[in-house]
Amino acid sequence: MKKEIIRIANGGDLDRILEIENSSFETPWSREALRMEIEEIELSDVFVIENGEDVIGYMSYMKIVDEAHINNIAIDKKYRGNGYGRILVGSVLEILEEKNFSVTLEVRKDNIVAINLYESLGFKEAGVRKDYYGIGKDGLIMWIRR
Repeated sequence: MKKEIIRIANGGDLDRILEIENSSFETPWSREALRMEIEEIELSDVFVIENGEDVIGYMSYMKIVDEAHINNIAIDKKYRGNGYGRILVGSVLEILEEKNFSVTLEVRKDNIVAINLYESLGFKEAGVRKDYYGIGKDGLIMWIRR
């Protein structure tokens, strides 16, 4: 396996990000919303992780003053379980730490794998958003405060 590369996404990554998005979420973001995140919204950053051959995942967040709100994190299903999510999130968290950003996200309360990952990277539970994901699926609010 070649070394992973973490980099800022560009318009050429859009189709692959959309493919990962659509296969990862019950209510995926639209192509236009993802395009705007990558190409237009200055307060938004999107990072991708490559395995030397292909984009295998992405992470996006919105900067609000001194906070970064993580919108989405997804790894292609065929690459899950290999530590790529930890590498991607950990690398982006280092970038945000250098800028002294606090970081927040919501995660489905029943997504134990993701919650364990986030806790291992320093996130702490801060509350619950009732029915955040619809049909009775609550969102756990997590923070890294700086």
